[in-house]
Amino acid sequence: MKKTSFGILLLALFSLIGSTTFASDCKQVEFENGDGRVCVNIEKDDDETFQLETDIEKGNGALRCGILLSNNTYKEIAGCNNEFFVSNSKEQLIKLYIKLGSEYPTDWDGKPNNKTERLFPQWMYDFEEGEWTDGISNNDDDDDDNDAGDVDNFYVTTDDTTPSINQRVDLKIKARDSDNGTVTDYTNAVEFVVYYKTSSSSSWRETTSSTYFELDDDYEDGYDFSSSDDGYVTLTDAIRFKKDYEYKVEVVDEDDEDILGYKTFDIGGTSNDDDNDAGDVDNFYVTTDDTTPSINQRVDLKIKARDNGNNTVTDYTNAVDFVVYYKTSSSSSWRETTSSTYFELKSTYNNGYDFSSSDDGYVTLTDAIRFKKDYEYKVEIVDEDDEDILGYETFDIGGTSNDDDNDAGDVDNFYVTTDDTTPSINQRVDLKIKARDNGNNTVTDYTNAVDFVVYYKTSSSSSWIETTSSTYFELDDDYEDGYDFSSSDDGYVTLTDAIRFKKDYEYKVEIVDEDDEDILGYKIFDVGGNDTISDEDLDNFYVTTYDTYPDINERVNLFIKARDNDNNTVTDYRGTVKFDVYYKKTSSSSWTKTTSSTYFELDDQYEDGYTFKSSDDGYATLYYVIKFKKDYDFKVKIVDDNNDDIYGEKIFYIGGDSSETDGYTAAEIENIEKVYNLRDKLIQSLKSSSSKLRYNQTRITMSNDLKEEMRKIINDEDDKEYDDYEEFGKAFNERYSYTLRNK
Repeated sequence: MKKTSFGILLLALFSLIGSTTFASDCKQVEFENGDGRVCVNIEKDDDETFQLETDIEKGNGALRCGILLSNNTYKEIAGCNNEFFVSNSKEQLIKLYIKLGSEYPTDWDGKPNNKTERLFPQWMYDFEEGEWTDGISNNDDDDDDNDAGDVDNFYVTTDDTTPSINQRVDLKIKARDSDNGTVTDYTNAVEFVVYYKTSSSSSWRETTSSTYFELDDDYEDGYDFSSSDDGYVTLTDAIRFKKDYEYKVEVVDEDDEDILGYKTFDIGGTSNDDDNDAGDVDNFYVTTDDTTPSINQRVDLKIKARDNGNNTVTDYTNAVDFVVYYKTSSSSSWRETTSSTYFELKSTYNNGYDFSSSDDGYVTLTDAIRFKKDYEYKVEIVDEDDEDILGYETFDIGGTSNDDDNDAGDVDNFYVTTDDTTPSINQRVDLKIKARDNGNNTVTDYTNAVDFVVYYKTSSSSSWIETTSSTYFELDDDYEDGYDFSSSDDGYVTLTDAIRFKKDYEYKVEIVDEDDEDILGYKIFDVGGNDTISDEDLDNFYVTTYDTYPDINERVNLFIKARDNDNNTVTDYRGTVKFDVYYKKTSSSSWTKTTSSTYFELDDQYEDGYTFKSSDDGYATLYYVIKFKKDYDFKVKIVDDNNDDIYGEKIFYIGGDSSETDGYTAAEIENIEKVYNLRDKLIQSLKSSSSKLRYNQTRITMSNDLKEEMRKIINDEDDKEYDDYEEFGKAFNERYSYTLRNK
């Protein structure tokens, strides 16, 4: 796609005021009823800043636009003419959603979810190729069963994103809905599509050739999810890559190719030439599935034969022996042992292991060993012919009881861990719960229910306060009434995305046996918030909405951008904003601040304000934030919670009357907002296209003055210079003509 030139951009701005035709490279978007056509364009400002531009060529009504990023974050774009941010290092493409007209989808209710987003016509924009591709509208049946129809994407992870050539890696696949919750009864099949590129600057190429990769035999035709997977599966040693390239593995639903997820791999070099035999082996790289197992818990040994550059020796075919050491405390010395009192190898490996050519220098020995004492252990892997070629893994053993009588009656406490003890506000975290006896051994047949009790404290010096209020936290729907351990849990369970915390406090989550409150365990969380990121650059908020003339009791959205004093977006803003509301009964009266529910109502989740998240990138889209209950003018002031001098405002004219208000109609205000939003891009183009204009102080002053006046018009400030649209148009044309004469 060609970069919009200065002249085209300036003409596009002029068209908004002078009613000329929008001129730009664009995609012609046709609507099903044949009565609408819109010109849509995406332009790149810099590596992470893009501009959406639209123009209605045929038809009437307001445009609605939004983008869906690869992490399933949906962001509405104010006015369909505004900048948005994506990370080129993360994004391959986005989905654009767009709708023309005042009628919304019939099931539009609150924040868009899988169904409502897909009711928008969709197009994909590929950032790498700089081109559009047609998307597919998809209205899934909304039946009562949570089946594959609810799946929106796959979350794909791996055990190693930078493997060596021919090193096998796992694929871990989670089926998720549009809110990124796990779809636990997903039972469809998925296929694997593999791409490669020879360098970071080249394009992805799809391949099925065994020259480039090899899937494990079990997964050559894909993978069928079973009900026992609960929507999440680990495919061990699923794939290996044969070239020192970048690879992308897509996981695609067999019945709907729009349901997908992917993982990228950056492959490192290995010695795989014909002369690379066992003589090249220098060491073994040893890993395991658990370095802190319980007593008598079997663990895997994963062994990679490597040369002196730590590349995998793919044709290593020697035998290795296992040598076991222990020490009773961290301060004692290692002692070699062969006694079954201390450990037990799986019978298959009592005499070591013989690497075969099919191993390609890497093997996973499942359930290879178990340790019988609560000690530290070291397992050395030693080449049978050369004891100087070795590698090892260490283990710190915890206690478990494995006698047949260890039932629920033996439970003394719960051992609670999590995937993140310092989450951000509203970030969901896992709870991992192990039922233990008084020797801290796992009670494998515990089948009672547990409850969750939540405490918070506002500072490290304050006391814990128990709370059940949704103001402070939210449990996943599945765990609101606790959790019932089943026999298949074997006394240990991971509750994925179990809880999120809504305040920048410390929290304690207690796990309590339903029948005996003295049997418990807990985990403490230090929740991050406003003070984790410096907001010293913050100067103001830019506030927009798609409807400044709502009806009484109609909820409206707010789009809030945190900006510095040059009006650039502060992408790492993590502060909290509060909502101050003012009203005036007539255009000539003064603003009166109010907190009364007689005049307005904030949505419950915004009553205490809104805390920006890292994923917002300084720009937050808040759905159905507020409704107004009187036929007055209202002003919503967005104020930083720590500094009342940092704020932004938006004015609403209630009752849906779009007739002239202080000299401007709603359509005229909308046009001025579009010009205001595009202004910074114009300035950037000016600086890069003309040295005369770049340093022309008169042009700079005129431009800055006009921008300030546009802001006053948009916010309906009393001291605005131009009383009506005609006066503003004359001023704009003067500046337009001056720019053309002096370019």
